[in-house]
Amino acid sequence: LSATFDVFEVNDVSPSTMYVGLGTLGVTHNFGQTIQCISEYNDNYNPPSTASWTHADPRDVYLNSSLDGKSDEIWMANDGGVSQGTTIYNTSTNQYEYSWVNKTTDIIFSEFFDMEVSNNSEDFICGGAQDNNTFWRIDNTWKNGVESDIAGSGDGGSVIIDQKCPNRGFFRVNSD
Repeated sequence: LSATFDVFEVNDVSPSTMYVGLGTLGVTHNFGQTIQCISEYNDNYNPPSTASWTHADPRDVYLNSSLDGKSDEIWMANDGGVSQGTTIYNTSTNQYEYSWVNKTTDIIFSEFFDMEVSNNSEDFICGGAQDNNTFWRIDNTWKNGVESDIAGSGDGGSVIIDQKCPNRGFFRVNSD
């Protein structure tokens, strides 16, 4: 492998199987000669038949290697939570298949880059959140940019409230 990855795990039973990740998680079954994406995440997500949706940006992976090296259990921590993946080798197609389950659906959390509160009304608050857009609190109701068509998707960034017009805010979206 001629790349640097944020996460890297090797199957204990079959060392030719390695899980690697940067923005998505990939797997190789041939010592890195080819890498197949097994997780994807984007705004217009259309999953391939061999991958399931997971949150982007793997931060850590725990691998429970199977005895045959063909049905691993993968736990992936990312900045959207924790996902559990399973690997199944389909003998009729001679292909590996992957599926993911989000294990943090009952946890609601966000990491904010920036936040602003109106000097004139504590009911007008805005904040830019990692991976979760820009949030606005108007009239005691929280909305993010997707729900209110105020801001785009992805990483929310810096925000500022116009102090002369306290119900108007400005935002910046963080992008790669």
